[in-house]
Amino acid sequence: MNTWSTFQKLLFRFLFSYTVLFCLYFQFVTTGIFIQILTPILPWFGNSILGLEEEIAFKTTGSGDGIINYVALAFFLVLAIVSTIIWSILDRKRDNYSFILDLWTLLLRYYLAFQMILYGFAKVFYLQFQEPAFLHLITTFGDSSPMGLLWKFMGFSKAYTIFTGWAELIGGILVLFRQTRLIGALIVFGVMTNVMMLNFCYDVPVKILSSHIVFLSLILIAFDAKRLWTFFFTTNSPALPQIRPLFKDSKIERTKNWIKLGLVFLGLIGGTALMKFQAKSLKPDPKDIPLYGLYEVIKYTQDGVEKPLALSEASVWRYLILERKKSMNVVRMDNSTFRFRAIIDSLQNTINFHPRSDSLEKFVFTYEQLDSTRFQFDGVFRADTLSIECVRKTKDDFLLMNRGFHWVSEDPYNR
Repeated sequence: MNTWSTFQKLLFRFLFSYTVLFCLYFQFVTTGIFIQILTPILPWFGNSILGLEEEIAFKTTGSGDGIINYVALAFFLVLAIVSTIIWSILDRKRDNYSFILDLWTLLLRYYLAFQMILYGFAKVFYLQFQEPAFLHLITTFGDSSPMGLLWKFMGFSKAYTIFTGWAELIGGILVLFRQTRLIGALIVFGVMTNVMMLNFCYDVPVKILSSHIVFLSLILIAFDAKRLWTFFFTTNSPALPQIRPLFKDSKIERTKNWIKLGLVFLGLIGGTALMKFQAKSLKPDPKDIPLYGLYEVIKYTQDGVEKPLALSEASVWRYLILERKKSMNVVRMDNSTFRFRAIIDSLQNTINFHPRSDSLEKFVFTYEQLDSTRFQFDGVFRADTLSIECVRKTKDDFLLMNRGFHWVSEDPYNR
């Protein structure tokens, strides 16, 4: 029987304790249960033990880098150290942790697979990053946040987004199986190192998760460190990995494998169906949206007086954007944006709209198409009688969207 050194046992106990806590808490199937357990603990730990003065509470914001998550990391680190000490005292005579090691790697593989398949699907179906919206196309680089710039960069190219999604998806699937664990972990490490750097360099609030995915993939790779060294840096052939069955009973082992294959198959089918449904709901066909387009104001009349289209006229409308169902955005000359719920009646040529935050404040505009690109909008908005003439633009009117792909470029077209 293989006997581990004292250092190996200490390192295993610590890494096992910390990573298990992290995986069960951070964006996994057990997250909801752990949040319920930690809700009263983390604020106390952050305020009383760490001495933080900020409010520490769970919030649904789409960010994984909130203060409470950093407090959770510190809490898990303390627990892992305490666990390592107690575990070492109570179990100091054990020779190795081979069986627990198998269970640990099982959790790490399934956690990585869950994350990679989840994010891979979101990219393959063009959901995490999407084609730049009209509002993005009229926003200058200087007014973009670093994260917003990255989202526009990724979303512009559907092909590149899908390519990165397949890389994540393949890595996630391969890491599920012990026979392909190493190649899967190597793919995950390569892909997620790039993602981690993007998150850090573009201030994307997924730094904790992405860096831990890189860390967990490195742990899996470390199990084959000797074989990798032999393959890359010596003239010898690396030994084939010894894959021990999780269960000694062959029937149970085969049953387990078939169950896993079935669950993977059902998960991929179910994930595909779910992503297709979300893609259809999140990205409606422009043909289904009356008046779809960006309307640039060329004449703005308020209470019978034509207003100059100048930055000094902050309240004057600059753009009307009709891009999604039941939605209208208005951008004023000072670049402030107002979002409305809108219903377009193409038979009556009317737009009924109200602020998203107040359904009682309702407005009605009529519209008329003057020629192929010019439209007239008339109505009363907050006690002002408005008559607005606009030119409709499509996304193909923007260089970013109409430049296209070129095999041959005599000169770089860099603007």
